[in-house]
Amino acid sequence: MSNTLKERMKHLEDIVENQQCELARQRLEIERVQAARECENLINKLEHYAETGRWDDVANLFALKTPGVSAEELGFDGYEGGKAVWEDWALGHKSGWRPGFLCVNTTTTTVVEVAKDCQTAKMVFVSPGIETSERSGKWQAYWIWCKLGVDFTKEDGKWKIWHYHVYGIFTTPYEKSWTEGAKGSPMQDAGIVEGPMPDGAPPGVINIKPNKKSTHPVWWWSSDKYNDTVPAPPEPYETFNNKTAY
Repeated sequence: MSNTLKERMKHLEDIVENQQCELARQRLEIERVQAARECENLINKLEHYAETGRWDDVANLFALKTPGVSAEELGFDGYEGGKAVWEDWALGHKSGWRPGFLCVNTTTTTVVEVAKDCQTAKMVFVSPGIETSERSGKWQAYWIWCKLGVDFTKEDGKWKIWHYHVYGIFTTPYEKSWTEGAKGSPMQDAGIVEGPMPDGAPPGVINIKPNKKSTHPVWWWSSDKYNDTVPAPPEPYETFNNKTAY
């Protein structure tokens, strides 16, 4: 084989290799775009399921077989591990749900970043909401605005919620401005029952004991402090780092 022919063959091989690399890159980019949409859909499904008390369906959105799966809300101690997370939603939340309860929380100003390796994703969004609960025989409507930080991972080839963390912004009874709430105890002022229930919880309500210490203190709006920047919107990243977990 002449040197000229060898050079031409080498040139063609290089072209094919470059095209294959480019196709692989484009496939990964398409997969990352699809992943971002799937992760947004997971969170939106969670909000729809919670609105109608479908707590088993909420629980099954989580990566229950993946180590480190967790749920933490509003500064209370949370739940870690598939069994604990499932019990929190499918037993604790479910047992306390009854006619008249309302839980409508929306997803806005979403920022999603899918890792360059397309194995995990991160999402932060603001969630304005309205809820209704009962305390001592009295129904109370209230506003509740939160920010959420969520990590996602693949489990059995499907995207699932890995770390779910709710951070407070403000909550107040429907008839009050958030500036009128009792400083330092907005949850109680709004008549909200959240987190582990004390002894004497209503009959039939299953009190699931948390097994994960809160990783972020309770924060609610107050006239004497600046807004909290946690959780920060995710930045582009190569692969998951536990130090940035929500």
